[in-house]
Amino acid sequence: LDRCVSVQREALRVHAPDVVVGSSWGGAVTVQLLLEGSWSGPTVLLAPAHRLVQERTNPVRLGELQTALQGLKVPLVVFHDPDDDVVPFVGSSDLSGIAEVVECPGGGHRLLPVLEDGRIADGIRRVAAKGER
Repeated sequence: LDRCVSVQREALRVHAPDVVVGSSWGGAVTVQLLLEGSWSGPTVLLAPAHRLVQERTNPVRLGELQTALQGLKVPLVVFHDPDDDVVPFVGSSDLSGIAEVVECPGGGHRLLPVLEDGRIADGIRRVAAKGER
């Protein structure tokens, strides 16, 4: 995780994106970038694995993760199928106080129907608009 975060931190510096989208493991990387302050802009997470990664790598600090997440103040939308059999939905429901959480029944872990019907594109536009100054 640390190496992936380092690579993406540098990519943010070089490319200065308007919006960051992180899916699954990339969602865990994106959450870490948000928590450390390397990224504070509009963000879209797709079935983010941040909680699953924490549970598997350092479960005793899960409470600290939840507390830190509640302190985030960024435009954030999360798409996740409540029946995802790869990354449990509970990680996304943990974000409901600070993010727009869009439940996507039938989307599976890959969320292909949600990508194809334009909901993810709409979510990107929504957070991008919130991030404009």
